[in-house]
Parts: sequence; structure tokens; C-alpha cells
Amino acid sequence: MEVFLYFLKRIIAWPFFPIGLTLMPLLSGIALLLIGRTKVGTLLVSSASVIFVVFSLGWTGLSLVKPLEDRAGSHADPEKLRQIGVRNIVVLSKSRIVPALTPADRWFRTLPGIMEGIRLWSAIPEAKLILSGSALSSAEAMAELPTQLGIPKEALILETRAYNTADEARLIAPVLGSEPFALVSSAVHLPRAMFIFKAQGTNPISCPCDFITKGWPPIYLLLVPCVGGLNNSETALHEYYSLFFYWAKAVFLNLGGR
Repeated sequence: MEVFLYFLKRIIAWPFFPIGLTLMPLLSGIALLLIGRTKVGTLLVSSASVIFVVFSLGWTGLSLVKPLEDRAGSHADPEKLRQIGVRNIVVLSKSRIVPALTPADRWFRTLPGIMEGIRLWSAIPEAKLILSGSALSSAEAMAELPTQLGIPKEALILETRAYNTADEARLIAPVLGSEPFALVSSAVHLPRAMFIFKAQGTNPISCPCDFITKGWPPIYLLLVPCVGGLNNSETALHEYYSLFFYWAKAVFLNLGGR
């Protein structure tokens, strides 16, 4: 059931992302052109082209991502974490069982988060390093890379049941209690992750990594459509939509409880 709901949400959200926003008017416009509705059809096809180009610009993607990364803050200082008594470092990541890949490659795009978690743990070795993989992973596969990099197995807590961030917060919350803990994830994802973990009654400290907007390229490159711009736009929109969803859900639940 959880797998079904996970993919259902993705299907429902698809029309609101750049590709969906482009394809729907494009296909509608082509259909109208074929039946002779030239004026409306041309308008829809032109609109689809403009939408695609705008979301593909490097400037658009980075501009959408930047407010989220600014909200996440800067890299964490492990000494400050130690001073406030942090005893848990939670890394939100994704790992899959793919024997053909190396232990590092199995973490895919979340490898920077794993490395950031290890950096923080190295300065607070008495802390627990809590790694969230995914429901498609295994504890053995997840433990291989950190143990090869010197993290003792007794310092690791591995979560392999989660499908999304809400699952991660719900499943890890009992381990965390109300004590402050380091929450590590990509800077663009951390505002949503912080909101969700706080809603579970935990006390996360933002520890961002994998920044997209630090060191923008020259302006002339930002005004050229590219796959990177499209990907950044979609990543940012996913976070904005999700933040709105969880905010609206919290408001609805509070109103319902009155």
C-alpha cells in the first residue's frame, strides 16, 4: 500500500512540474491545430515553448533553489554541535541494493550527505550516526561504505523502511526524543525536512550540504537553456509544493482539533 501511495503522489504531481506544464499545452495545441483550430492551437504551442525555455534557463533554476538553500543556512560547525550536546547525527539519504555498483555508487546523489555526516561524526565520535537508506536497501549494503571509512558498526543506526522524508521522521523520532540532533541533507531539501521532523516533536539542527547555488556560473551561461536548469527548476518546485502540502496539512489538523 505504501509503495502504491508513493507512486500515486508522483503521478498526481507530474502535471505541475516543468515537463508536465510543457507537455499538456503542447499536446493540446497540436490536437487543436490538427482539427483546424489554428489560433488557439498556435497560442498553446507557443505558450508551451515559452514555459519550457523559461524553466530550462540556468538563471530560473538557481533563482528558485536559492531561497530554499538560504533558509537552510551554512555548513554546520561540529564543535558547536558538540557544545550543545548533540548525540545523534541523522543523514537523510537513499541507498539501493545494486551489487554491480561500488559502496559509494550505491548512495547515488546522496553521497555528499553521507560524507558530511561522517565529517561531523569524526569530530563527535561519541555520537550515533543514523543513516536513512530506503525501503529498497538493506542494512548490510548501507553499512559497507561508512565502515570502510572508519565508522565502527556500533556507532551506526541504519533505517531501511522509509519511502519518503515523512516516513524517515516518523521512524527515527523515537530514537531522537527531544534532545537536539544534527539533521544532514542537501541544502535545498533541508527546509522541508526540518519542518517535518519538528512536526514529530523532535529538535533538529540544520546541517546542510550539497549546495547548488554557491558559486554561480557567468551570467551568459545562466541565460542558455540546459538540462541542469530544468532539473534545478523541478527540484525546487518539488520542495515548494511539498512544503505547502505539509503546511496545509498541519493547519487542517490544528483546525480539526479545535
